[in-house]
Amino acid sequence: MSINLRPLPQIVAGIIAKPGYSEADFLFVATVLDRLGEEWVNVPKILTKEKFLEVRRAIAAVDVPDDFQITNVSTFAARTEAIADLLPAKVWDKLGLDKASWTTSLKRYRNLVAHSDAQKAAHREFMTGNGLPALRDATIVVVTLLMAQHMGVTDDALVFAAERQRYSWIQKYTNGTLTFTTKGLGAES
Repeated sequence: MSINLRPLPQIVAGIIAKPGYSEADFLFVATVLDRLGEEWVNVPKILTKEKFLEVRRAIAAVDVPDDFQITNVSTFAARTEAIADLLPAKVWDKLGLDKASWTTSLKRYRNLVAHSDAQKAAHREFMTGNGLPALRDATIVVVTLLMAQHMGVTDDALVFAAERQRYSWIQKYTNGTLTFTTKGLGAES
């Protein structure tokens, strides 16, 4: 895996060993998750092949600059949902991470960090409080568990790993289930 997915495992190991700025670390680990989604799940593209060919024909009929490009790829949101589903429900339960609010916040804040001019005052509380560090740490945990699963760790061992990851990464934010809201951490946190 360290050869085929280079430099993804190295990025995750570096962030775990020596964390830096929350925004940068979060963006790196979200990018790792996105890349794993490209590799490990088959997510449909936005348009069918037929629709995409129609769009390309229509664009070819219009005078556009030579450097104009159009692609037909799956979205970050779709890959995030699909790769999260690779982990069994019992792993999510033992981890103590609300999958739905994690995926929603991951998609929202990955875009807000990557496109910082889109941030509004309403996002500042999440970005400057515990929300972003907790989201970064939760994403590190999910990526770690997905990599372990990919290397063959399954069933009880994967559930045990989730429990250990909870104590190492999640429990500093909550004794309950880690839940994300638009302002930061949820009521159970």
